[in-house]
Amino acid sequence: MNNLILLAFAYMLSLGNFANGQAAGKINIVVTNAQQKPMESTFVELLNAKDSSLVQFSTTGNDGSTEFKGLQNGNYIVFVPEMGNKSYISNTVTLNHTGEEFSLNVILAEAKAHNEVIVVGQAVAYNGKLTINSRP
Repeated sequence: MNNLILLAFAYMLSLGNFANGQAAGKINIVVTNAQQKPMESTFVELLNAKDSSLVQFSTTGNDGSTEFKGLQNGNYIVFVPEMGNKSYISNTVTLNHTGEEFSLNVILAEAKAHNEVIVVGQAVAYNGKLTINSRP
């Protein structure tokens, strides 16, 4: 009888470990430019939606894709900071089912370049001498 109880307990414990292994979700991401061409070696961040803390980061491969694995149920934001393009911030991605997988296609729009920069102000004249006035 004790062996049967021990066997039943071990079986229930193994089911719990199996369920924990399946709880991890995954987010697949493909990053392309405005012409729908894959963006290789693009830095991608996965942030916690609650406080914007970094959960994971990755870079895209030759095909513009990357993935975040081993995610617990929760709310996430995908952030793609990109020089020469507008940075991308996703809407909240929610994983709330065991083993859920979510796919996201990111299209980076080109940033508009400024034609000129105008600095307003006057230059300070410097005659080679530095005088410090102190008050008593």
